[in-house]
Amino acid sequence: MIYHKRDIRAIKAKNGGVFSKHEKKLDPEVPAVKSPKFYPADDVKTHVANRRKPKPTKLRASITLGMVFILMAGRFMGKRVIFLKQLGLGLLLITGVFIAMAN
Repeated sequence: MIYHKRDIRAIKAKNGGVFSKHEKKLDPEVPAVKSPKFYPADDVKTHVANRRKPKPTKLRASITLGMVFILMAGRFMGKRVIFLKQLGLGLLLITGVFIAMAN
């Protein structure tokens, strides 16, 4: 017997009168966010959240009201000052840098 070029009747007869079917291919995974077509020339830094809560600096136990300090840096380096109190941010409030205290 000569069948059609594709042998359709022979294929059907071999599989019990039914054509074999392919399993449907799943759609290829598409990335959720498409990458941008152009990138900035400079590096753009992203904001990083800081979860640390600011705490005031602890004051050394030996530091007391009226104590004399010697400044270690800045315009008045080496000058003597008097400690008054610690401010809320942890800074020290001082008074001094007078000629009378510079001896």
